[in-house]
Amino acid sequence: MAKIKQVIIEQIYRQLDGRFFSIPDFEVIFPDDSNVYVEISFRHDSSYFFSMSEEYEHQSGIAALTGHLERKKKPHTKEAPGDFKAVEWHIHSDFDAALSRINTWCENLSSELRAKTPALKELEALRAQFDERFSADVPDPENRFTPDELASLAQKFDLLQEKLTALEEQHQITKQELDAALADIKSIKDTATNLPKGLWAKITKSRIVALMGRVALSPEGRKFMLDAAEKLLLSNNTTPK
Repeated sequence: MAKIKQVIIEQIYRQLDGRFFSIPDFEVIFPDDSNVYVEISFRHDSSYFFSMSEEYEHQSGIAALTGHLERKKKPHTKEAPGDFKAVEWHIHSDFDAALSRINTWCENLSSELRAKTPALKELEALRAQFDERFSADVPDPENRFTPDELASLAQKFDLLQEKLTALEEQHQITKQELDAALADIKSIKDTATNLPKGLWAKITKSRIVALMGRVALSPEGRKFMLDAAEKLLLSNNTTPK
């Protein structure tokens, strides 16, 4: 069981789900058996991470010599990347200040990825195009899908799988890319049975953006994925053409 309050956990998730990334981009752990309160790692490259803990602050040499050895615990964050160095430790006056570093870390991570991976700019352009095109609200977002709706979704995803398989047969994507895409689609279908419509659509949009970044390398491929995603997320009665 996490050692921090649920309201703080929700605050952490809100900061991760911002203008740079979405919640599915991260693995978030709340340890219950250490002085670490939260550990966040970037799913696409685990060398990038953020953690918040409570540690004793170091005493200065003068304090040690004068006998003032009272040590107090302070919130610490360990961040990769940091503001300047690849990995940095930060000591904070309180937990609010420590939590506010999550936004800064996400900004540092986005900048580092753009510098390291020019292809990320293309993915961000796809994300912006996707968000602009699919800004419509999902009807009854708090409700779960009915059996008929789940059957319709399954049919649409089956057709999307057929289209992706055709792309592989035409040598527009590799077998490895196809296998990864099919695994993603299966996971997306499975989560539809367990989540409210609004949350499922939000997570699915982020995952389809990532899928587009892997398989929609040509303008034609991007148009196909955007059209298919539109029918999957915004249409009740149609299937991808």
